[in-house]
Amino acid sequence: MGVMTSIILGTMIAGSVMRARAAKKKGDEDARVGELNAREADLQATDSAQRGLEEQNMFRRDVRGKLGTQKAGYASQGIALDSGTPGDMAASGEQLLQSDLHRIQFNAQREAMGYGREAEEYRRGARTAKSESKWNVAGAILGGAADVSMVASRMNWGKKTKTTTTKEGG
Repeated sequence: MGVMTSIILGTMIAGSVMRARAAKKKGDEDARVGELNAREADLQATDSAQRGLEEQNMFRRDVRGKLGTQKAGYASQGIALDSGTPGDMAASGEQLLQSDLHRIQFNAQREAMGYGREAEEYRRGARTAKSESKWNVAGAILGGAADVSMVASRMNWGKKTKTTTTKEGG
């Protein structure tokens, strides 16, 4: 095998190794980014649930404060709070409060669930990137081996010498 052939084949092998390393590095980086995004989505889901609780508490305080102000106003006028319009308003206000608190909680849970789904999609993408990277590495190696084999055969690398046969009696 000549020096030029060795250089060509060595360069092809090096190129295959570099393509395999690049495929591995890209897959690892894509997987790392996917995991980081998934963790961020998890944090957003937790934050969403926490904000929902905080919003419920603020809303509850505001409504209860307003209901207390109404009760104080009725009481200052000497109106009984247990029955009639003041009692009905207090009961109605409490029902509306509970309904709104449920809505706030439901919306926060839906938002958190959306972030949870997003996190799972990122994790699925990270797993896919890892898997694709393995296949791309294998493809780079096998493709390089096939190229080297083809070039080597065209250059008659490892060519065996032909033996000639002669006819007897001639």
